[in-house]
Amino acid sequence: MQRTKLSFCEEIMLELRDQFIGRDMQLDQREILLKLDQLVNEYAKSGFLENWKLNTGNGIDDQYITEWTALAVTDPTNKMPSYVSLPAHYADLPRNQGLNQVSFTNSFSDNKKKYFDPIIITSFRELSTYRNTVGEYLEERISCYPRNGKLVFDRGSIAATYGTVDIRLVVKDSSAIADDAPYPIPADIEKKVINELVAFYRERMAQPQDNIKDAQSNETTISTK
Repeated sequence: MQRTKLSFCEEIMLELRDQFIGRDMQLDQREILLKLDQLVNEYAKSGFLENWKLNTGNGIDDQYITEWTALAVTDPTNKMPSYVSLPAHYADLPRNQGLNQVSFTNSFSDNKKKYFDPIIITSFRELSTYRNTVGEYLEERISCYPRNGKLVFDRGSIAATYGTVDIRLVVKDSSAIADDAPYPIPADIEKKVINELVAFYRERMAQPQDNIKDAQSNETTISTK
């Protein structure tokens, strides 16, 4: 299960807890989240994150196609259509291009039904035109549409039948990802990100404190080198 921004923030604050005892300077969770976004954006631009690829086509500039894997799908108990919460605010592009691709994880470690075709991305309005017609289920192809921060499927029992989904979104940068949503940093990079931020705050704490509110600052820059 992927970690969230908040879980990274909590670990960083825990690592620094002893250094802040008895000090006037306090850690601000909001600041740590901003620094985390800044650092991860730099990693993405430098090509460190395999699942964050700078998009160089389709007229999408300075935006990243970012992949989330094995996201849990919710099957409502009232047999209404299944849905999955979208982990980020994707780019508002024509024809829903910001929602780049949706597919089932198709893990071979479980006994779920396998479905290897990409899931059709449509809209609520388009899907409504198919209801009560011969094309209602798009020739048995599974479809979905975005609505109120969720991706809603055209039928229920998706999780029970097919399991989890993988989603690729076009996002402008790390700040588009919700603080409590899965944060798609590869596992081998997680510790590096935490160590970089802990080192940043320790270095800042070692500097003389400037308590005068003016244009001067002791702020240092996080490096990805």
